Amino acid sequence: MCIRDSRPTGPLRTAKDIDNVLELMHKTGCDSVRTVSDPQQHNPFKMWYLKESGERMKPILPTKQFKKVGTDVPRQILPKVYWQNGLIDATRTKFIKKGRIYGPDIRGYVTEPWQSEDIDEPADLLKVAAIMKEMKRKKK
Repeated sequence: MCIRDSRPTGPLRTAKDIDNVLELMHKTGCDSVRTVSDPQQHNPFKMWYLKESGERMKPILPTKQFKKVGTDVPRQILPKVYWQNGLIDATRTKFIKKGRIYGPDIRGYVTEPWQSEDIDEPADLLKVAAIMKEMKRKKK
């Protein structure tokens, strides 16, 4: 197995998460595992295609309620979705050797949404530092 977990922009992964991803691969025999988390308020069923401001929009994913109630479906009744957060990606070596990052049987390992903070700019670094400080405080 090959694990790709060294992305410095996602530092909130834990050793336990890495172990659990590998255990999931071992237990299920799957080809790959990706970490995912709840997208919080960014559910794709509430997203739109829009070329430019003022033009007609189309929902990216119309729901089964779309024709009856339109697009304002309460998120509580929307299908449960997960966002690939890039904390940990694991795949079997045979796929890497074939030039593929993932095999066809990809399983999801759910992590906490707060772990999905990605450092792309200085403000993100401050946010992650605050989360890490809080984690350290809770361990005491």
